[in-house]
Amino acid sequence: MIMNIPLSKLKVWSRLILKKYQPTIIIVIGPSDRTSLPEAIAFVLRDKFKTRTSRGKDDNELSFAAAIIGLDYSKRNSWGWFPVLLRVLFLFLFRNKNYPRVLILKIDANQPEEITNLIKIAPLNAEIITVYEKKRKIIINNKALTLTYGLEGSPDLLAQDIVHNFTKGKYELSGLNFKLNHRGSIVPVFMDNIISETGLYATLAAAAIGVYFKMNLIEIAQALREYSLPKGQMNILPGIKHTFIIDDTYDSSPETSLIALDTLSRVKIDESASKYAILGDIAAVGNRAEEEHRRLGAKIADSGINYLIAVGEKSRDIIRGAAVAGLTDDYIFYFDHTEEAGRFLQNRLKAGDVVLIKGSSDMKMERIVKEIMAEPDRAGELLARQEE
Repeated sequence: MIMNIPLSKLKVWSRLILKKYQPTIIIVIGPSDRTSLPEAIAFVLRDKFKTRTSRGKDDNELSFAAAIIGLDYSKRNSWGWFPVLLRVLFLFLFRNKNYPRVLILKIDANQPEEITNLIKIAPLNAEIITVYEKKRKIIINNKALTLTYGLEGSPDLLAQDIVHNFTKGKYELSGLNFKLNHRGSIVPVFMDNIISETGLYATLAAAAIGVYFKMNLIEIAQALREYSLPKGQMNILPGIKHTFIIDDTYDSSPETSLIALDTLSRVKIDESASKYAILGDIAAVGNRAEEEHRRLGAKIADSGINYLIAVGEKSRDIIRGAAVAGLTDDYIFYFDHTEEAGRFLQNRLKAGDVVLIKGSSDMKMERIVKEIMAEPDRAGELLARQEE
C-alpha cells in the first residue's frame, strides 16, 4: 500500500528523474474545481512535445511525484514498493525516449506552500513556467520573462471580437469564434466546443505557452479548434426535445458559478424559449455559505434567467437571494434530490430551452444531465464521474 512508501523517498526519486530528463515544468495555480487550463496547455502542445499532466482535484506533493515518475495517481492505494521502485529504476537506468518534454502540474490557489515544495524537488537550473489563472499572467522564472493574456486591454495575447454562435433554425449551440491578437499579429480562431469565459481564458493561456515554445499563431489556432473542456466543465450537450444543456457539474465554487451564470445570460434564445439555472449546494465555503449562495440567487434574478431550480439544503439560500432580488415564486422550484429535479425537467422543457446545471461534486448533479440529455447511452463518454 502507499503508506509503505514514504513521501520523502518519492521526492528523492522525483528529483533524480527531473535531473536526468530535465523537462520543462509548467505550474498552473488556480481554482481547485477547474482542470481545463492544464488540459488546454497539453492539447496545444501535443503535436510538438510529449506532455504529462498531474491528475485529480487533490493535487499535492504526492500527485506531483506520481506525475514525475509516471504513476497513476488515481490508483495510489494499490501502489507497492516493488512496482514503484521498478518504474523508478527503469527511468533512472535506461534512457527513455518517451519521457515527457513538458510536465504540467496543477496547484490549488489556496495552497501556495505546495509551490515552494515542488520547486524544492526541481533542479536549480530547471525551466519552470508558472501560470497564475486569476492574474492572467505567465512567468518564466529562469528567463525573467512575463506573458499576459486576457479579453480586454493590451495583454500579450488578446481575444477580441468574440462571437457566440447560436443557429436557431438548426437548434444548434455551436461554441464561439474570436480573433487571437499577439502583439499586432492576428488570426481567427473557431472553437465549436467552447462557450464560456473560463474556456476562453484557458485557451488563451495555452496559446501563450504555445507562443513561448515558438509555435506560430496558425498552428495554435488549428489546435484550439478541436479543443473541448474536460467532462462536466461548461460543456455543451444536446438535450431532449431540441434543448441545450450547459454541463458544469464537475464541481462548484462561488467564482465559477458566477461565470457560468454570466455565460447563460449571454446566450441568445427564441422568445418562446426559456433559460434554466439548476444549481446545487456549493461545498467548502465555510462560514460564507449563506452569503455566497444568496449572491448566486441575486445574480440569477438580475441576469434575465427565467427559472431557478435549486437542489440541496444549502441551495435554499440561493432561492432566498433570488426572491429578494425580484424573482417570483412562479419561477422558483426546490428539490431535495437530483432524481426529482431531473424528472421535473423532463416534463417541463420545450424546444430551444437552455439549461445550465452546476453544483459541488458531492451533489452528483450529473445525474440530472443524464435524465435530460438526448443521448443518455453516451453518459459514460460525456459526463463526469460515471465510473463511480
